[in-house]
Amino acid sequence: MSTEQLIKIFGAKAAVHVRFSGELRSLASKLAAGLMLPEFSIQPREAPPHDEIGSVEALGWEVWLEKSDAVQSFQYTLKMETTHSLEESFHDQMHDLSPWLARYVSSICKTETLISGTQIVFSRGNPERLD
Repeated sequence: MSTEQLIKIFGAKAAVHVRFSGELRSLASKLAAGLMLPEFSIQPREAPPHDEIGSVEALGWEVWLEKSDAVQSFQYTLKMETTHSLEESFHDQMHDLSPWLARYVSSICKTETLISGTQIVFSRGNPERLD
């Protein structure tokens, strides 16, 4: 492998929708425990509508949890991105780990997840098509 290939930096991102009928704080606690993350910080969003958003940083990742009505019956969106990846994002050098995150969260946290932008749902780690 050449030196140029070794120093080319890539970041990573992921986005999934989560089916969870409880409150944001309850889901944040469940995810933090299951994924072995520090507690989510729950704060009002800076921009309108000023609803609550959860965030946490761990091992070079920024993670956000927010209420969402983008997909019917999936009440929350979980997004994550490697920190300090602005240049990589600008140059389209971000690996999309959404399928892995959907399966992982579904398996570990025993909840249903949907890969953002798809019709693929994971239930207890098993993929299905959304009807």
